[in-house]
Amino acid sequence: MNQLLAAGNGDSSGGLHFPAIESLLEWPGFLFEGNTYFELNKVGVIYLWAMVAPLLIFILASRKSALVPRGIQTVAESSVDFVRENVVMQTMGPDGMKFMP
Repeated sequence: MNQLLAAGNGDSSGGLHFPAIESLLEWPGFLFEGNTYFELNKVGVIYLWAMVAPLLIFILASRKSALVPRGIQTVAESSVDFVRENVVMQTMGPDGMKFMP
């Protein structure tokens, strides 16, 4: 019982220790290190992945287009349909359809 009370009072002899929040917010660069414009860190990799993943989906979906979509074409068409119905029509109405493919 004394060990439980000691752990609850800030004793650092054992138990579960979490890292400080500062370690989660530090994103050191790993490519072109230093204070350069081209330095790449974890946030930059996430940005690149967010750009490359949809691009690959749409390129692969457009390679074999069919009247009845199958496979990756279904994913691409459903994402375009989502943007059309839930973003464009909800915010701009029918006037926004001229911006859709």
